[in-house]
Amino acid sequence: MKKRTLLTLLLVNVFFFFLKAQDVSIAYTNPDFLEVCDSTKFEVSLSANNVALENIEVTINFPKGIEYQIGSIINGSDLNVSNLQQPVFQTSDIAVAQTITLEFWAKATCEMVNEINAGRNFANSIKVNYTGGVNEVTTDLYEVETPFL
Repeated sequence: MKKRTLLTLLLVNVFFFFLKAQDVSIAYTNPDFLEVCDSTKFEVSLSANNVALENIEVTINFPKGIEYQIGSIINGSDLNVSNLQQPVFQTSDIAVAQTITLEFWAKATCEMVNEINAGRNFANSIKVNYTGGVNEVTTDLYEVETPFL
């Protein structure tokens, strides 16, 4: 009997964990083109699925050599930009079935050539914290090119 009760509690907890993770959907648009020593636009869309999202913080983890351009955020605000490779944004609350798209610019620093020459892959991690939950995704890989000299 104890095993059945324990199994039931475990399954209920797992179910609610996955249900809670579905409160917010995260979509993103990687840049079409990013060149060393240049900037480009990134987009992150947040959708409230089951509940309204409140007190939203979005953290972007850029790979080494890519830095957020302070003040470039649209539909949000800079909350903590002390580390330009890991900016934290704040956005307004999102009602159920609504979506908000954050747009911001980031620069591939000139030192990025070393990362390219080392064969590194480039992707961002996006973490969304909100009252009652958290969700995180990693973007697809994107290319950073060296300029023709």
